[in-house]
Amino acid sequence: MKGMGQIIAWSVRDETLHTESIIKLFNTFIQENYEIWDDDLKKELYEACSVIVTLEDEFINLAFACGDVEGLSAQEVKEYIRYIANRRLIQLNLEPIYSANKN
Repeated sequence: MKGMGQIIAWSVRDETLHTESIIKLFNTFIQENYEIWDDDLKKELYEACSVIVTLEDEFINLAFACGDVEGLSAQEVKEYIRYIANRRLIQLNLEPIYSANKN
């Protein structure tokens, strides 16, 4: 397992760069095409976020089907997913929709 921590660090860095790049691209696109930034588009984004969180919950239920892991419960992972969803909504200039306040 030597080097596994470095592999995980690289993976996290890679995913972070992808996320930041897509958010920047989206925000630039909206700035250049502001007329599409209406309630219908915002509603679609909120609905997509809700579907994603629901799918994440289902995966978490499967992953924790045999019980919680020492030091980490399924509920804590679900709260973290909602925290991240709120962060992404804010980065897209939308209001957060989940009550998760902590990471």
